[in-house]
Amino acid sequence: GSPTAVIPDTVTEDQLRQLLQVCPSFDPDLERANEEVIRQAVEDGLGGLVPAGYRAQPLIGVSDPPDDADPSVFEHIWKLTEILREAEMDYHAVS
Repeated sequence: GSPTAVIPDTVTEDQLRQLLQVCPSFDPDLERANEEVIRQAVEDGLGGLVPAGYRAQPLIGVSDPPDDADPSVFEHIWKLTEILREAEMDYHAVS
């Protein structure tokens, strides 16, 4: 799906980390609740449907640079995207 929030590609890594302290890009409590909702739906034979009670995680993206942008811009966007996914990756690494 489309992002619910778009971060400008000019944001610094430090600024993004500060923003994520206030507005996280991943909620582990929500993920645990969703896992339980999905587990129950599978047990109930509701595979393939989005079960009642499932709530989507925030979807935050980084704005697209112009096609002729310097390669360093694309590297910066890649790093920002990695930062946005850190909490989710950490969660799944230990669960």
